[in-house]
Order: sequence, then structure tokens, then C-alpha cells
Amino acid sequence: MIKSCFNIVLVLNIVLIVHFASADIYLHNPRGSNNRLDEAGRARNTATRLFDSQNNNRGGYNVGSLYYYTGSILPIEWTNQHSCGDINSHCEIVLQYACGDDIRDGTTTNRIPADRSRCLDNNCQTDPTYGLQESYEHYLMCTRRQRNGGLYTADQRLRGDTARFTRQNPGGTQYGYECPEERDYYPYWHHSPWRDIAILTNDPTRCRFYKTESANVKDRFECRLPVEQLESNRGLTLPSNESECMKLPGAKWTRQPAWGIGSPVCRTAETTRDNHLGNTAQGKALMFNWTVPDHLAGEKCVLRVRYNISTGDYDRWSTFAEHNNGGPVEFYKKFGFASKAAADARGFKLVNNPQVQLFGDSSKFKLQLNINTAQFGRVFQDRSHVFHVRARPSSIPSSAEILNLNVRGKRGNIVQVYPAVEYDFVPHLTHAKPGSYVHPQWTGSNTNPANNDGQGLAGTDRSNMLPLHDLAANIPDTNYSQGRNWTLNNGIGDWPLSDLTNLALLSPQPQLGGSMQLLNDAGTYFDLGARRVTNAGSWSFVCTRNNNFSNRSHKGRLVCSSDRSDTHVIDGQAYTFKVTDGTKTLAEVTVPAGAFSSLRYLQLRVTPHSAKAAKTDSDSVYGDTWFTDLLRIDVDGQAGEAFATPLLVSMVTNDGADPTEGHDVQVYRMETEFSSAVSHHGPLKSAEATRVEFRVDRPGVYAARGFANAPFGFVGLIVGLLVAALLISLIVAGIIVHRRNPEFFAEKLRFVQRSTQSKV
Repeated sequence: MIKSCFNIVLVLNIVLIVHFASADIYLHNPRGSNNRLDEAGRARNTATRLFDSQNNNRGGYNVGSLYYYTGSILPIEWTNQHSCGDINSHCEIVLQYACGDDIRDGTTTNRIPADRSRCLDNNCQTDPTYGLQESYEHYLMCTRRQRNGGLYTADQRLRGDTARFTRQNPGGTQYGYECPEERDYYPYWHHSPWRDIAILTNDPTRCRFYKTESANVKDRFECRLPVEQLESNRGLTLPSNESECMKLPGAKWTRQPAWGIGSPVCRTAETTRDNHLGNTAQGKALMFNWTVPDHLAGEKCVLRVRYNISTGDYDRWSTFAEHNNGGPVEFYKKFGFASKAAADARGFKLVNNPQVQLFGDSSKFKLQLNINTAQFGRVFQDRSHVFHVRARPSSIPSSAEILNLNVRGKRGNIVQVYPAVEYDFVPHLTHAKPGSYVHPQWTGSNTNPANNDGQGLAGTDRSNMLPLHDLAANIPDTNYSQGRNWTLNNGIGDWPLSDLTNLALLSPQPQLGGSMQLLNDAGTYFDLGARRVTNAGSWSFVCTRNNNFSNRSHKGRLVCSSDRSDTHVIDGQAYTFKVTDGTKTLAEVTVPAGAFSSLRYLQLRVTPHSAKAAKTDSDSVYGDTWFTDLLRIDVDGQAGEAFATPLLVSMVTNDGADPTEGHDVQVYRMETEFSSAVSHHGPLKSAEATRVEFRVDRPGVYAARGFANAPFGFVGLIVGLLVAALLISLIVAGIIVHRRNPEFFAEKLRFVQRSTQSKV
């Protein structure tokens, strides 16, 4: 028993799910393989080729190899079959990547051998025939290392005592070079080739744990022996703790350094419903925007998404090996039994397919529950095909964002492709800023099932991009020089006509005749390269081959705005977000912990103050100078309601204006960028000479405004008011005196006249 060594470990798979609930997960961008490789059948050929997905055999895409620039934004998109971010179940979605020179898709659908003598030159690590994502040594160590005996295995009978055998894989079936114990548990306590991107969970209180225990930031240790010694002694078991390791001749307790790449993102998962491979509750595709790290330049990589689904029938964080064969000691209390024996007598125990007596001693009637203890806390996964990472071109400034624009889906109608998806652009809506770069690139297969619906040559994927008046239309604009949106003078970032032609005809790959009306003789792969978007505008586009109104839609849209806008998924944790123009931070918003109690979408948008239109006369009350641009803060579902805790805002001042010079500057809130101020929001704090800070308590548009010559204008205003008040007082006093003593002013006037005459 070695449970004591791993008390910090999150046990992903310790809770109940019913046997028929196959909570699959499928990766759509980058394209997930689900163990497929360029095969023509509806079902994959080999479920064990690379990894244990536990998904439906019909999932996955045949090909998917693309490349991405460092610093570019890659939209990771997937669907999961059962709920996440909801009260119906507990879930974690873990996004990771692995890279290496030997990572490859291979050329066969056969699984890579565990015996390297069956590989080319006795070296499976480099044999190009077989796909490889984890190393041979990784799998060898797994098959020799003692498993964590403290883990909950229910009533499953594991056929071995190494990390190859788990509750979900009791027989130790080989799936590529994947280690079953590493697959089933996160964060894993020994070395793993996978680096963390993000953990999405419906229990964000565990985010601190995930972030600090991630192998990104925390070292791992394991007992190691030379590969040759492990291969020659198949009965050898490597201990999983240091004291036992040091007793093994030739073994070393070895430190595996953290990846050193910073903690992963951790937040609440977006809400999805049960029994549904679809969008979120907000109607959006499940997506995480990953910025490809700079240190990956020149690497070959693969992406992995894992999905754990578990129920709340008992405490999933504190169930261990001593609770095997019948369930946790406290399980009976949840169902109102006086003792474990009483619960067991009526079938209320965690074993395969128990028959439970629901109505007490008065009835012997029983119902059978569909329970498979190998699926308690079941973990599913999908992985991408191999992708390459290239260094950002020197022609693209380091401050400019690069947005990947890809195509998801495969040939067929919605039933034929399920659980994959039909064609669409990813992202469907691309938001860019002037100076951003968009990188259109996609791929496809020539070996889809021959009878799948679609246009063009049977079994083939092709995609192109042509201008469209708007997304409601289906017939593209036909004259580039006179078209409504993709003209030479009004194209996407002024892209030249040659780029637009290449997008339409999938050139510049040479086409030596053949059928091009349906792109049959075009290649499956297309890469335009990164193109700069110069001007603000909105452009819709369509794929002429795949878009088939009332059958399938293959359209997209690119919006470029001078407004600096970002949308973030937030929950009850603390966050700090920045809105930049690519070179400097325009606004920074700090969300304190507890400001929101559930998952929300926070949109931040900075609009130049010069864009504010139709200023009313009442605006003059608030000053004649904009000291900042306009910051819009939107939170879905908030509808103007006050935040639980105010947000802290820091904004840069316009043209380096210094609010510390004593200007009379105040913060005002507006409903929109084009309305008058609706409320005086209070004074601001000068964070530094060119920045101001203030707090906001509800959604709206905020800006700092005042008088340009505040020190003098304000004093002059006060003096003027005082003089006016004095004059009015004198006049009123004079009227009162005159009414009470009319001769008073007449006598004074005669006195002045005599005095003047005597002087003359």
C-alpha cells in the first residue's frame, strides 16, 4: 500500500456513472483523430492505435496536420456528450500538449508494438510506420512501475500490480505507448510528457490545487533503471517511493524538473447539457483560445483533451482503496440506512449491476441498476493529429496578434458524420484589430466514406473562401473590382486580388487542367499564409463547394474594429484583464474574488473618445475634455445590476494628459458610447502621471472627463460666483433701504452733486 505517498493526488475516477452513459469527447479544431488515420470506413480501424479514448468508434477525422506560428491564437474547439459546468454532474476538462522530434502520425492504423524487436532496426521509437505520441521508454517505465495501491478500484479485479493496470483498464490493454495510470489520474504524481494548458471544472475552489500541483511548475520524482536492465528483467517492479527505490540495485530516485512554463489556466467550465454533443447554454461552440508559446518554435506537437465525468453519490475526493468491494464506509448514510450491513442487505452497494430492494421489508420487489464499476468517474479523451510550430515571421511585428482561421468538419450529412461535425469555419466569427494578421489554413481527406453526402468527387473534402454580401446570403459577390466588400479598395486589410483569387481557387498550387468547378482537382491542403488586416470593417465569406442551403451551411465572418475588445470567461475567482492596442495597455480591469458567483462572460471594449457622437447640451456639465477613452464593461446576465464587489479599473490618459496636475477630473457612467452621461460616478485616483484608477459597481460605459484649464477655470468660476452673489446682495439691500427711506438715496445724490460742483 502506498496511498500515503500520494495524499495530494486528485482521484479523477472514483465516482458512479451508469453503464450506458458514454460521455464521449471529440476534438474538432485542431482536428481530433480518435485514433483514425486516413481510413475510409465509418468506424475507425483500430481503437488502440495511439491512446484509450473510450469514445464512439465513428468519431474522429482522417487527417489534420497543420502548422501554427508562435504567438498565434489557436481556437481549440470540442464537444462533450454529457453535462459540464452544471449541477447534474461533476466534471473536469483538461487541455494539454506534448512535443518531440519522434512524434508522428505514422502510415498504418496498426498499434505500435510493445516489443521493439518487431520494429525497423529494433527501434520502435524511430520506426516511421507506426504513430507515436508517448515514448517507448515512457511506456516501458509504466509497465514496470508499481501502481498506486491506495487508489479506489471498486470491485474490479486488476490483473497486475504495475501502473499498466487501473480500474478503467483492469486487463492492462495496450493503447499506443500511453500509460493507463497517467491517463486516468490528474495531476499525475510521476513524470508525464504532457504539459498543461488549462483545467476547466465545475468546482473552481480546486483551482489553487490544480495550479500548484501542475507539472508545469512542480517537480516530479520516480525510480529509474537503465532501459536495457528493465528489458532484460521482465519480473522487475520499480518502487514508487524513494526508500524502496534505494534498496533496488542500480536504481536511482530521479528528479524530473517541472516544465517551467507557468501555471495552467483554471476556471469554471462552460455549461453544457446531458446527452448532447453540441454548443454551450449560450449557443456558442465549446472553445478555448490558446496562445501558442514562443518556446515551441520548430517543434512537432500533439494536443490532448481529457474529460472526466462523475456523479455526486459520495465524496469523490476522499475515497480510496479501503473503500473497495462495496463502496465507502459512509455510503449507507446518504440513503438513510442505520448501518452498512442494512444497506448491503437491500443491495445498496457499489458493485456491478446491483439489484436494489427499494420498498423495504414489506416487498421483495427489486430493480437492477445499470452500473459498471470500471466506469466510476470515467475519463474520456481525444487527441489531435500532429501539428508543427513555426517561429513568427520577422515581417510580423512581435506586438501584432496572429489569428488562425481554419475549417472543421468532414464530408457527409449531420447523421453520416456524427459524432464528428459538418463543415464550418473556425472560428465562425473572427474578431480582429487593425494591424492584426489572419492566417487562413485548412486541410481535408480523400478517403471519407464514398456514400457520404456532399458536392464534388465522392469521399473528398475541399474548402474555399469567397466574398458574401452578408451571412444571410448564399450567392457570393462575383466581381472583385466592384463587389460590395472584398474589392481591391475595400478588401480584408486591402488584401490584393491575387490573395482573393487564391482563396477562391485554392491556388497558387498549379492546376494543370482537370475539374475545378467543384475543386475536385485542387489539393486537400490550403495555406494562404498570414495576411495583415489594415482597415476596420466587416466581411462575410462562404465556401462555394460545401455551402448548400437547407442542407448545410459553410460560412464565416471577419470583423475588424478600431475598438479594442476582448471577451473573457470568469467565475468566482480573482482575475486581472488587460485591453491593449498591441503596443500598450489601454485599460486594466481587476475582478476581485467573489464579484461573481457563477460563470459569466465579461466583455471589455475601449472606444476612442473621438467616436462618441451626438453629444447633447447636458454633456457640457461634465467638462470639455476627455481625459480617457471610453471603457465599456458588459457582463452577460447582469443587465445593469450591481456587482457583488466593485471592479478596479485602471486606464491610460489621452495624449499623456496628467491628472495629477490638479485638473477637476471626474468619472462618469453612460449607458452606451453614444449617450449622455447618466450618473456622476465619483472622483478618480491618479495612479501615476499618465494613468487613472477608479472602481465600478455595475456594467456600463465609463470615462474620465473634466475641464482643460481646471486649476484656473475652477477658481475663476468660484470667484465669479462670489462677486455675483455680492452684487445681488447689494442690489437687494438697496431696494429694501429705498422702500423704507425713499429720501435716503435722494439726499445722497444731492450731496454728490454739490461736491462735484464745488470741485469744478
